[in-house]
Amino acid sequence: MTNGARRSDVRERTEPTDEPRRVAQAPAPSFAHLLALQRSAGNAAVSRMLSRSRTLARLDDGKIGDRAYGIWEEQGSKTGQTMEQQGADWNEAKRQTGAMERETTRRAEANYNARGGGESSPEQAQQDWAKAEKSIVTDFRCERYEDWTKLLARGALWGGVAGGAPTTELTAIKTKLGELQLHLRDKDDLGERLTLITGAEGLIDGWISAHGSGPGAAKADELLMLKMHSLSYERRRRLKQVKIQDTYGIKTNNLTGLMRHKQAFTEGANATSLAQIEKLTTVSLFSLEELDMLIDVFSNYGPLLGKERDTTALGAQPLDNFTRFGVGLEAGANPNVSKPVQSPGDFGVTIGDTITMYDKSNRDTLDFPTTQQQFRGTIEHELSHALLESLPGGGTTMIQKFATDTDYWGGNVFASKYPSPTAATTANSELPPTDYGRKNAQEDLAECMMFFFEDPKDLETRCPKRFEWIKTNIGPKLGPEHMKKIKEGKF
Repeated sequence: MTNGARRSDVRERTEPTDEPRRVAQAPAPSFAHLLALQRSAGNAAVSRMLSRSRTLARLDDGKIGDRAYGIWEEQGSKTGQTMEQQGADWNEAKRQTGAMERETTRRAEANYNARGGGESSPEQAQQDWAKAEKSIVTDFRCERYEDWTKLLARGALWGGVAGGAPTTELTAIKTKLGELQLHLRDKDDLGERLTLITGAEGLIDGWISAHGSGPGAAKADELLMLKMHSLSYERRRRLKQVKIQDTYGIKTNNLTGLMRHKQAFTEGANATSLAQIEKLTTVSLFSLEELDMLIDVFSNYGPLLGKERDTTALGAQPLDNFTRFGVGLEAGANPNVSKPVQSPGDFGVTIGDTITMYDKSNRDTLDFPTTQQQFRGTIEHELSHALLESLPGGGTTMIQKFATDTDYWGGNVFASKYPSPTAATTANSELPPTDYGRKNAQEDLAECMMFFFEDPKDLETRCPKRFEWIKTNIGPKLGPEHMKKIKEGKF
């Protein structure tokens, strides 16, 4: 990899377990009622401007029902819930939404006071409330790895409570969450992850039961925010990773990604530790939105992955891991003295059995109008390297067949037969879809696959021969839904 490279492609060739249930403390509404409440629950702010100059919260069954349904989903949408389970979810939802309203009110009051008090317009009151809600999500939702670091570093959250409540149990909660953070980075045992999540929830419930009234009430609400925003996010993230593992045979283990980066981007005798490489690359986590995009793209490559892959005809799956970093490293550089790749930086990299996505892939719009398309396109590009190049094709590998069938390459995978793009154009040879695609036939095919999924009309218009080649040679090996659109021209 060199500075200025868009992508570097180094070629080396549980379901959820049942958890302890909370005991129902009140009669539960029917499950049909819960569903009805979920459908009717609005997302509008619940503040109301009364004669008093401050925001007031209003807790209703709609908000409780919405959260109860969310709790049910976070446990894996299990079928056949008993009335006791429904009641437990309802009571927990009532606890969490009540805590959210109280904490939002506290913060809205603080925003009001920070403006100097006095009479507020309805718009100002609404802004105070919205700002308070946003600050809670910012403080407690750990979308990225660094969010967990910030949460665990918040001294006020883990400090004692006036009135003598001990800090020992709060420290135990913090320690358990620290274990969870390390697990998110280094491990892919999703059963063990669920154990850590439920363990943290149990410690939180224990503290609230012992110290959550009187002077500890505000702290109890903050701890419930941990459950409602931090741990619920991890439950949802875990369920998506379970689906990816079970359906497509791919794990998300950043420790593996660090080892692959050390192997590929440092000199053989380099003694740089994985911790140093982690510091340079800034290990991250896939957000829920990114995991959804992974699932969408994997479905397009479905016949080549996981349960659908015909290992008898195609051999073992060559891709095992997807990882998420901030930036990459210079190829062959010594991380002790070299900085990570900067502008324009890398979007993603394929190293053996592991693909790593970098921040730039979900921040820039180099090839497409939205960051979502760019992120998906980068996945599709990297999957071309990982899954397509080594496929059998016409008595050889698929990438060799592509290079042979494409005039621009004339059978040479690594260099064009033309001295320049101008010379190729003069000879009426179809150019790759991007400048980066001119690097070699591997990058050409990867760029083509990116457009084949994200903007097939553009690829068909600019590179009709490549479009038809992919449709004929790769199409039968791809997911049927996208190929149906391609065959019918509905794109």
